[in-house]
Amino acid sequence: MQVLENNKKIYQFAKEARLQGRSIAVVPTMGFLHQGHLSLVRAARQRADVVIVSIFLNPTQFNDPADFEKYPRNLEQDLELLRSEKVDVAFCPQVPEVYSPNAETWVSVDKLSQIHEGEFRPGHFR
Repeated sequence: MQVLENNKKIYQFAKEARLQGRSIAVVPTMGFLHQGHLSLVRAARQRADVVIVSIFLNPTQFNDPADFEKYPRNLEQDLELLRSEKVDVAFCPQVPEVYSPNAETWVSVDKLSQIHEGEFRPGHFR
């Protein structure tokens, strides 16, 4: 399994796979993987030639910085679980790789932001 942290490298990997005619499935996560995540990985494996799992703990989804700091993390354990599922690539970017320092553009999902987790965490789905 490759572990990539760079946007250019994951883009190049995906581009090469597509040029080879291989299908790609991506399972986005915030890490601290559990059986629910692994069931998505298994479903992805059934549907695609290449499986990529992203692990990115997105600070913009936490309106309380203390919640972000308390969120459980165990990257080594996550990578071991992904290796056991024969994932092709774990994409584990750091915050500066995802957001430029002056990022000002956001996507707002209005209806979803008012129900489920969005009801209790303003900005969670932004």
